[in-house]
Parts: sequence; structure tokens; C-alpha cells
Amino acid sequence: MIGDAGNDRLNGGIGGDELIGGLGNDRLRGQGKKRNRLDGGAGDDTLEGGRGSDFLIGAEGNDALAGGDGDDVLTGNSGDDVVIGGNGNDRIRGGLGDDFVFGGEGEDEVDGQDGMDIAPTGDTEDPQSVESELDDFAELLARLGLPT
Repeated sequence: MIGDAGNDRLNGGIGGDELIGGLGNDRLRGQGKKRNRLDGGAGDDTLEGGRGSDFLIGAEGNDALAGGDGDDVLTGNSGDDVVIGGNGNDRIRGGLGDDFVFGGEGEDEVDGQDGMDIAPTGDTEDPQSVESELDDFAELLARLGLPT
């Protein structure tokens, strides 16, 4: 399914789907247990994987990607992105820009790549460190225009 130049909402079905947002600020949502491929295209996009092992690409813009269940591959590319793996053994790349990248449950491979990135591990018990990471995350969400 391919969106047009506007702000699109594309929802996949129970099978493995390919959703391409194109231009505009798009919302793409994969569903089901099959492998989905979601490509936001240019714009500030929100991509949500399904329960399968999904492939999500943020492309240009300040994007928010959430893998969900399964062993997902998520790439933010250019822009200041929020990239969260979820359950499963995920491969996560922030790309260019100042990104927040987080693996979630599972044995994840996380790389913020270029820019000033925040990649909390979730392994710390130091309240000061956790508070600092949350403050950085809230600041990034505000810059992306996302609710904090």
C-alpha cells in the first residue's frame, strides 16, 4: 500500500504487508504475526510494527518507530528520531540526527550512529542516572513535537 503526498494513515492486515508513506507526515501500522515492511518516506512519520519480525525505515524527517513483538530491524535514518524495539531480539539504528534509541526486552543490537544520541540500557539502578536519561528523553520528545 502506497500513500500519496499528503498525511496518510496506512494500516496493514493480518498478512505480511508493505506500507510506504511517501511525502507528508504519515502514520503506518503493521499488524498480525507476519513480517511487515514499513517505510515512512519524507516527513515526520510514526511507524508501528506488528507482532511479527518487522522491518521499519524512518527515512527523512523526525520519526517515531516502535517495533513491537518479534525480531525487528528499525532504522531512523536522517532527522531526530525516537526508535524503540520492543520485545524480541532487535537491530536498531538511529541514523543521522539526535536520536533516542532503546531496545526493550530481548538481546538487542543498538547503535545510535551519528549525532547526539540517547541510548538508555535500562540496566542502571542509580536514580540520578535514570532521572538524567528521562530528562534527556523528555527534551528530545519536545524537540520532535511529540507529547512528553
